[in-house]
Amino acid sequence: KAVHFAAAVEMIHTYSLIHDDLPCMDNDDYRRGKLTNHKVYGEAMAILAGDALLTDAFAVAATSGNVKGIAVLAECAGSLGMVGGQVLDIMSEHRECTEDEVLAIQSRKTGALINAACVLGTIAAGGSEEQIRAAGMFARALGLAFQIKDDILNYAGTDSVGKPRGVDILAQKISSAGGSGLTIGAINVNVDGASGINNVGGVIVQKIDEALRNYQLQQSRGIGGAY
Repeated sequence: KAVHFAAAVEMIHTYSLIHDDLPCMDNDDYRRGKLTNHKVYGEAMAILAGDALLTDAFAVAATSGNVKGIAVLAECAGSLGMVGGQVLDIMSEHRECTEDEVLAIQSRKTGALINAACVLGTIAAGGSEEQIRAAGMFARALGLAFQIKDDILNYAGTDSVGKPRGVDILAQKISSAGGSGLTIGAINVNVDGASGINNVGGVIVQKIDEALRNYQLQQSRGIGGAY
């Protein structure tokens, strides 16, 4: 029951990466150490590839026959979700954002598709409204943790994990890790720009991984509350 939605989410995710790398967006030449789509096939083909993946994703999702799930997918991928987050991200360039603005961007640009994955799985399994809400709450927390980790790796990681290291700094993008302080759960680290992140980034990423593993372990044992 979930395979149609799982495939659709991955198709939308792939389209978003192709378009995100375009010169008019983030202008990235590499992703995970390999040339981006438009560098290999040209900008026109990259745009069309993304368009096709997005459109075909809904054809795949429609085979599930689950109208409620299709509506959730559309909301998470569209102007109220991922696309809207990308708009806010573009509007945030070259200026300092408030914490609320950063969270709004990340909850939509990154968190919306994670929310779709979690909620659609629950819907496909026949979950109750309470379980669907719980899946959404967990997804929002997971999405924020993922984005914080991604931002830290942009400062302190290697080019093989995603975009070339430091590319968002060069583009003057404001991220969760770029402020004067960073709070993750019980971890509170005061940093000052990329040099501070470089020193503590590995520790924070490790803590995030540990927290996510612990949560997964608790769920597998049937313990722990909803997020």
